[in-house]
Amino acid sequence: YYMNRYNTDIFKRWAKNVWNSVTIDDGIKAMKAKYSEWEAPVSLNELGLCEDDIIPIAENASVIGPAGALEKLNKGDIESILKIAI
Repeated sequence: YYMNRYNTDIFKRWAKNVWNSVTIDDGIKAMKAKYSEWEAPVSLNELGLCEDDIIPIAENASVIGPAGALEKLNKGDIESILKIAI
C-alpha cells in the first residue's frame, strides 16, 4: 500500500502476473489469503510485535542510511510501512 504510489505500473504487473488480479488491492488480498492458507503470518501482530516495536525497528533499519530499491526510504518511511504492517 505504501510503495505502490512510487511505481504503480510495477505493482499492477505484480498483481496481474503473480496473483491473476486486476487491481493492486486485489493482488494484496490474494497474497494475504495465500499466506494465511500456508499458515504464515500476514501482520507484525501475528509475529508478536506491537506498535511500541516500530520506532526501534525503524531506527535499526535506517542506521546505515536510506534503504530500498524502488525508492529510497528514510526512517519515517520505514515507520509508516511498519504501521501498515501491524
